[in-house]
Amino acid sequence: MIRWLLSRSKHKLPEKDPENLTQWALILRLAPGVPFIFTNYILGILKMPFRSYLLISLPILSLTSCGYVLIFAGVFGGEKVEESAERWAYALGGVGLVVAMTLLGRIISRKKAHAN
Repeated sequence: MIRWLLSRSKHKLPEKDPENLTQWALILRLAPGVPFIFTNYILGILKMPFRSYLLISLPILSLTSCGYVLIFAGVFGGEKVEESAERWAYALGGVGLVVAMTLLGRIISRKKAHAN
């Protein structure tokens, strides 16, 4: 289905497997705002080996997911006034983790501008 849709547009799939699949995976996983389903489809269409996919995706998704969980735990967790400092620490730690992963993605995508 995806191949058919792309064949009808101006965008084309690569003729051969890209040699820099690791860079593609890093850039796609670290790019903020890209839904996971799209990155999964793109990496599948590019025929990325499953082992490489896991080695790249698991650490990145684990860290960013932990960041989101910490943010929401800090914002919505507990109701005691004594716990407010701890809640803010969770929220700020989560924001820091998500921002760090986003900055890492930007740094890698700038250094690997030839990955397209």
